Amino acid sequence: MPSAYKPSSKLKEHCKIYFVKPELHHLGIIEAPSGMGHSIIAYNRERTICDILRSRSRIDIQIITDALKRYSAGKEKNLNLLADYAQKFGVQKTLHQYLEVLL
Repeated sequence: MPSAYKPSSKLKEHCKIYFVKPELHHLGIIEAPSGMGHSIIAYNRERTICDILRSRSRIDIQIITDALKRYSAGKEKNLNLLADYAQKFGVQKTLHQYLEVLL
C-alpha cells in the first residue's frame, strides 16, 4: 500500500500490510486472470521479485530462493525491467547477488 494510506484496524487484523513510497506503488500493475477466470489487478513478475527482496527479512529463505529460481527459469522474464525496478526499490545489490548464482 502507499505509505500515506491508513488501513483500517480490521484490515490490519487480517492482513500483513507492506508499505511503499506512493510514487512506486503503481509500478508493475497488470491485469491477470484469477483462478476463477475473472480479470484481477496484480503486480507483474519483476515487481513481485523486488517486493520479495525488499521484505526478505520477514520472508522464509526457501520462498525467496524458489521465487528467484522460478523467475530465472521462466521464458517470460524481462531482466532489463527487473534491473530497473530493483534500482528504484533499492534492492539491486541483493538481486545481483542472488541472480549471479542462478543465471
